[in-house]
Amino acid sequence: MASLEAIPYLRTLLFVGPPDIVSGAMAAAIEREFPCLSVRHAANLKSALDEFEIPLQLLLVDMHLARELSSCAGEVLKRHPSTTFVIATDGDLRETTGWLPTIDTRLVRGILPLNVSLDVLLSMLRIILRGGTYFPSTANHDQYSVSAEGNSTRPFDGVRLYVEREIQDKTMDQLTKRENEILAKIALGNPNKIIVASLRLSEHTVKIHIHNIISKLGVHNRTEAVALYFEQKKRMLMKFRQTAPFIRATIRCQAAMRKFQDILLLLGQLNYTWTNTESLLIHMIAGLALSDKETAIVIFLTLNTPRARIDLVERLAKMQKTPAGCRREILEATRRLSEEAKLRNKYNHCIYSFDPDSGRGLTQSMRIFEGRDDIKYGKIEQLDDQEINRIKESVKSLIDINQCFWRITEKYGFPK
Repeated sequence: MASLEAIPYLRTLLFVGPPDIVSGAMAAAIEREFPCLSVRHAANLKSALDEFEIPLQLLLVDMHLARELSSCAGEVLKRHPSTTFVIATDGDLRETTGWLPTIDTRLVRGILPLNVSLDVLLSMLRIILRGGTYFPSTANHDQYSVSAEGNSTRPFDGVRLYVEREIQDKTMDQLTKRENEILAKIALGNPNKIIVASLRLSEHTVKIHIHNIISKLGVHNRTEAVALYFEQKKRMLMKFRQTAPFIRATIRCQAAMRKFQDILLLLGQLNYTWTNTESLLIHMIAGLALSDKETAIVIFLTLNTPRARIDLVERLAKMQKTPAGCRREILEATRRLSEEAKLRNKYNHCIYSFDPDSGRGLTQSMRIFEGRDDIKYGKIEQLDDQEINRIKESVKSLIDINQCFWRITEKYGFPK
């Protein structure tokens, strides 16, 4: 027999509970499957506090002792820090729902049914030993957690009724992604060997997943599980048909909102291009008034409306001392700038809104229009495709006017 030094990774699996639950044959089979494990038995949890010649790795506790586990788990972990806790039962899980509130599922790694075939049991142990968890349907650890003191976070009757209702509903929501993949392949009529090959899993792992699926769904065989699978798919399809109109409306609304945001960006471009082009009037003032640039800036900023600035430049250009060619070029540029000012002023004196039903952008004027006998304000207009094209054309025109002012500045030597 090999010495402990020859097998430095040897660990103890300690079963705590009645001696007849884990038979000698089962213990021997576990040790054959997992040579690193030495299976031991103890009648009570106090034995887990003893020192072990072989370090304790897995503590398998009978379901009836689950309540005691919460009170002594901390001490066990102090003595054996690498210990994994698992609850074991040899009864039908659906008949033992009353024990669920006594299990601290934040502490244990799973609930192990011992009344299954040996290969399934070994597969469950393999999952847990590799760091996984195993919780059959009535032990959903997200629903039945308890405090460290062993008090349930839900009233006892509430947990029991919840579990019973869950079993009756046979919901598939609790299946893992892998279990759903396997169930889908079973529904296609694939046998285990095909599932093993397609998902690249071992046959043991596929069997444990199938057992888990059947247990979670509360059915008795693969046929019932497949029937439930198609029933769930039918419900999902009906639900999608009910919500499809809302989804389509949401998509339309989001698309319209993106379009409205694009319009706002376009309006920002219009305002930027206008401001940049209008500032070139400073060079026109400096050149026509035969002043320096700093003086022209003061004059430009003193005239605090675009109309006043354009009027000044046009009057200076019309003076007799201004060369005829220069006069024509400047007046043509300012005329075009005055035309573009109308659209810019419109969008500079309005508020914007968005109609989610029609998907249209709207503007509301913030200016007063005075007639002979009345006044009007708050005119609402649509930001339709025609209006968007007008804005784009205005931006192009302002860029061209900008280039005209720079050519005049260069041609006639105006201060830069």
